[in-house]
Amino acid sequence: MTMQPSVRRRTTLHSRIMRRVYLIVMGAALLLSAILLFGAVINGRRQLVLSQELTLNQFAEDISARLAVYASDARRVAESRSARDFARDTVVSVQSSSLSASQNRLLGDFTSLLETNPGRYLAIRYVTATGSIWSAVTNYSGGRPTPNAQVGLNYFRDDPTLLSSLSLVPGQVAALPLNFYSTPETRASGSFIPFIRFATPVSVQGDTLGLIQLDVRADELLDALLLEYNALAINEPSRRMILIDTVGRVILDSATGGSEYLRALADRRGVPVGSLITELGTVVLSGSELAVDAGSVVYSTQVVGLGSPVDLGWRLLLVDDELSAQRFFILSGLGAAALALGLGMLICVILNVLIGRSLRHVQTLGAAAQPWLQPDQRIALASALPNDSDASRDKEIGKLNAAFRTGIHARIERSAPSQEDLLKLAVPPTLTAVADAPDDIRQLMEAFKHADDYVQQIAAESREQVQRYARNLDIAARISRQTATLYDLDQLLNRAINLICAEYGFYHAQVFLIDDAGLYAVLRYSYGEAGRRMLEEGHRLPVGSQSVIGQVTATGQAVIVHDTEAPGSPHRFNPLLPETRTEMALPLTVGEDVIGALDIQHSVPNSFRDDELSTFQLLADQIALAVANARLIQQVRAQT
Repeated sequence: MTMQPSVRRRTTLHSRIMRRVYLIVMGAALLLSAILLFGAVINGRRQLVLSQELTLNQFAEDISARLAVYASDARRVAESRSARDFARDTVVSVQSSSLSASQNRLLGDFTSLLETNPGRYLAIRYVTATGSIWSAVTNYSGGRPTPNAQVGLNYFRDDPTLLSSLSLVPGQVAALPLNFYSTPETRASGSFIPFIRFATPVSVQGDTLGLIQLDVRADELLDALLLEYNALAINEPSRRMILIDTVGRVILDSATGGSEYLRALADRRGVPVGSLITELGTVVLSGSELAVDAGSVVYSTQVVGLGSPVDLGWRLLLVDDELSAQRFFILSGLGAAALALGLGMLICVILNVLIGRSLRHVQTLGAAAQPWLQPDQRIALASALPNDSDASRDKEIGKLNAAFRTGIHARIERSAPSQEDLLKLAVPPTLTAVADAPDDIRQLMEAFKHADDYVQQIAAESREQVQRYARNLDIAARISRQTATLYDLDQLLNRAINLICAEYGFYHAQVFLIDDAGLYAVLRYSYGEAGRRMLEEGHRLPVGSQSVIGQVTATGQAVIVHDTEAPGSPHRFNPLLPETRTEMALPLTVGEDVIGALDIQHSVPNSFRDDELSTFQLLADQIALAVANARLIQQVRAQT
C-alpha cells in the first residue's frame, strides 16, 4: 500500500513524456508523408506534361513531314519548264501549235506523277488566274490516269481558296481544308474519297499566271498517323489522340478510328469534339496549350499542318484521364507516405522502450524515498535516536526526511557514532544504488535529444533517398524517351552517352563491345574530345583483364570503383581522362550473353552508390537491346 503514490506518479510522468514524443515524432512523420505524397503528385504532373509535349511534337513533325512531301511534288511541277511554258502560251495565244505542244508536255508530266504515285494522288490540274481548269489528269478509280485537255471554264471562279492561293509568292504551297470526292455512283454506294488539295502558283517572269492543284488522298495520311500512334500508345493505354478541324469537328480518334467521323464530314454534318468528351466542349480553337485541366481529364493541343500562310488549320489533341495517368505516382507517394508513418510508429515504440528504461532510476528513487515519507517510519526513527532534547530529535528527523525526499545525499553527517550506526541500519538497501546512479533528469533530457536527432536523421535520409531515387528515374526516363525515337544505332548510342553526361553531370561515359572472337572489349562510342581520340587510337581491353571493363565483360556483373586512387583498385589510369576518381561499369547483356559494357566515370570520389545500380542497369539494358536489334537487322539484310 505504501508504493501506490509512487506508481501513480511514475505512470503519469511516463504518459506525459510519451504524449509529447508521439506529437513530435508522428507530427514529423505526417509532415514527411504529406511532403512525399505532394512531391509524387507534382512529379507525376510534370511527367504528364513532358510526355504530352513530346508526343505532340513528334506527331506534329510527322504530319508536317508527310505534308511537305506532297507540297514538294506540287512545287516541283509548278516550277517545271513545261508548266511555265504552258502558262505563258495560254496568255499569248489560246490556239496555236506551241500551246498544244506545251500542253502535251504538261499532261505528260501530270501523268508521270500520278503513275509513280498510284493510290496516293487523285488528280493534278492547271488552273488559270480566272478559275478555269486548263489541262488535268485524274485517277479516282485507282487504275490508269486519265488526261483531260479540255477547258473547264470558270470552274473555280467562286472558290474562296482561289484568291488565297494566288496571293502566295512563288515557291509557297497552300494546304487547303479537307474535302471529299464523290460522284452519283459513289453517293449511291455510300462511299467517298477524302482528299487534301495542295495549290501553288505558276509564275513567269515574276507574274503569277495560274495554279497547279494536286489532290492527295487523306486516308493514307490518317491511317499512317493512327497506326503510328497505336504502336506508341502501348505505354499509355489511357491516352487518347483526337484530330480536329478548324471548327472543332473530329477528323480522327485513336479510340474508334476515323471512318465514321469522315463520313459525317462528307455528309456536311461533322461530329463536334465536345460530343466525344464533354470536358472538351470549350477547347480553345487557336494556338497551342499544354496540360489544361478540364474536369477529370487533362489535355494538350497543338496546331499541325504544312506551316504555310494558307494551311489546313488542324489541331492535334492528346487527352489523358488524370487519375489513370498519375496512378503510378500517386501509389508511389502513398507507399512512401505509409512507409514514413510506419517508421514514425516504429520510432515511437523504440522511444517508449528507451524512455521506460531511463525512468527506472526515477522509479528506484521513488521506491527508496517512500519509507522515509511515511509517519510510522519517522516515529520509529525518532524513538531510536539518542535521548536528546525534543528540538534536537525534530531537527535530525527533518534532516533525514529532506535528504531522502530530494535524493541528493547518500549519507547524513552526524557527530555521534551511535547515530551513524543507526543510519546504516535504517537506510533501505536501494538508497545506495540511487545515490550512485547518474542524474535521472539529465538522462531523460539526453534521451529526448538523441531521439530527436535520430528522428531528424532518419527523416532526412529517407527524404534524400526518395528524392535521389525519383531524380535518377526521372533522368533515366527522359534519356529513354529522347532516344526511343532514334533508329540509327550510332546516333542513338552517341545521343545516349551525351545525355548521360549532360543530365547526370558525369565526367565521362563510353560503350565497349566485345569483338567477334570474344577476346577484346573494343571501344565503340565515347564522350567528348577524349573519347574521339581514344576511338581514333582503337582503344580496347582484353576480356578478363585486371581492369574494370575486363572484369565486367568476363563476369557479366557490374563493378563500382568508389576511389580510383585506393590501393588494389582495378581502375586503369588513362592519360586522356586524368580527372577520373570514381568509375562504374555495367554489363550489356542479351539473354545470357555479355556483348559489351557501359562505362561511366566521374571526377568526384564515391559518386556512385550501390543502391543506384538498378537505375543505371536499365540504361545499359536499353543500349544492349539497341545493339542487338541493329545486329539482327544487319544479319537480315545480309541474308536478303
